[in-house]
Amino acid sequence: MRKRIREHVIILKHEGFDWEMMRSLFPPGDPRSLNDQFQVVTITCKSKQEDLMLYNLVYTNGKSENELASISGLNTDEVNNFITKLDKFDLLEKVDENTHLSASEIDRYNRQLRLFSLIAAPTEIQEKMKQAKIVIVGLGGIGGWLLYNLASVGIGNIIGYDHDNVELSNLNRQILFSESDIGKPKAEAARERILSYNSTINFETQVLEITENNIESCIPSDTSAFVSTVYPIEHYANKYCVQNGIPTLAQGGGKYSPTGVTVMIPGRTGCFDCAKDFRAEWKQLFTLVRARHGNNYAPTTTFSPFISLCSNIMAIEIFKLVTGFSEPMNRIFIDPITWEIDINKNYLERRTDCETCGKYWR
Repeated sequence: MRKRIREHVIILKHEGFDWEMMRSLFPPGDPRSLNDQFQVVTITCKSKQEDLMLYNLVYTNGKSENELASISGLNTDEVNNFITKLDKFDLLEKVDENTHLSASEIDRYNRQLRLFSLIAAPTEIQEKMKQAKIVIVGLGGIGGWLLYNLASVGIGNIIGYDHDNVELSNLNRQILFSESDIGKPKAEAARERILSYNSTINFETQVLEITENNIESCIPSDTSAFVSTVYPIEHYANKYCVQNGIPTLAQGGGKYSPTGVTVMIPGRTGCFDCAKDFRAEWKQLFTLVRARHGNNYAPTTTFSPFISLCSNIMAIEIFKLVTGFSEPMNRIFIDPITWEIDINKNYLERRTDCETCGKYWR
């Protein structure tokens, strides 16, 4: 595989065999603080051959070790020793020689490819997202913001379900819709909006109410991640997703509006049947509230900045799941008023007696 000096590295000086470089992006886990975001590296090449190699690593789209040996006249061991020294300063990034991304895709995702270069060949990560398949139930508030995020970063295959029509009261938070969409099925309006934004992805929608009886037929077995934006859909899908190894993300509630996310990963976390089931209490709440206000009353509060926060967390966790960029959270809740953060990694604690997933821990 070819390598090159990272794209974001700035060349401050090149005089003789002396190079001075500055970088400002660092991989996850780097100990630098926000006030220490620049690193200046000085390299003195030992010979004209080393200087020629470094020049090619800076000013070309990457060279393999064999190419560097041919260019410099040095043997493979000498080239490897030079590359190892550069790697100590984390100055090199991999260049994928066999990318299946088009030139327009590389241009569209250029800014995020720079980020991906910190951990692997950036186009390889982008291709993982292109191959991913995400299924989302609920395309309004949380689902709409999530769709926008996933389409933005290039998730290649998305399936969405929603049975509602767009209403005026949706427009305080549901980013995909406009006043002209009022009365239209959300699934159809969402598809039209997303494909006008990114026509390179595959996005299918269906006007359908998801229930315990049809949930399994709505999630392909090769799904990369399933998302429930509407409680208790995650419980309906739980057994099927566990059996098929499909990670599941669900909005994890909040004090004022949904600002939390729970991630279930079969074989690594417990499942939704391991946790306390609030469905009976939730049903009773709805019954009591609607007895007072009518059957169309929604006993929840929604505020666009809070909703988008929840969706952004979901998008980041999906990115981690499909690329392996980092370990996903099990559960995270953020209070957007006080900015208190609660990371409860035991929320889906494994239960060996769980009838759904317990057999995986025995």
